[in-house]
Amino acid sequence: PDWVPAIRIASAVVTNRGGRTCHAAIVSRELGVPCIVGSKDATETLKTGEDYTIDCSQGATGFVYEGDAQIERTDVSLDNLPSTETEVKLILGDPDAALSHASLPVKGVGLVRQEFVVANHIGIHPNAVLFPEKVSEEDQKIINERAINDPSPKDFFVRKLYEG
Repeated sequence: PDWVPAIRIASAVVTNRGGRTCHAAIVSRELGVPCIVGSKDATETLKTGEDYTIDCSQGATGFVYEGDAQIERTDVSLDNLPSTETEVKLILGDPDAALSHASLPVKGVGLVRQEFVVANHIGIHPNAVLFPEKVSEEDQKIINERAINDPSPKDFFVRKLYEG
């Protein structure tokens, strides 16, 4: 959950280690952020401040290109998709995106990732309410401001979790 806010604003994610089922790959996929995992040396090779194009459209292997790519956009009509025996459902990685996904040709939501509900909807790490003595004074002030209408930050967290 700690990296979810950063991944949400990232243009892409590239890691040295991991596979298609690692946390970075799963979270990125659910948030619609291109991701290359297991590059071995990207953090040493890619330079901060430089522009790169991350291409994950070719299957199992991702590619990194220097500079910005010129991308051609193609609109596809979803009106005539064939029906399937299997119900197609969303894995909802971002609860705030639920309404924007409502027009997709799916049969609903099959899975909601709880850590995204915590990161997006609640905005407080569970350990911050369980162990407030480990939280800085500045962060504790922010937490208390968010929980001002509840008896305690813990009560705030539980209420927001219940609301989903």
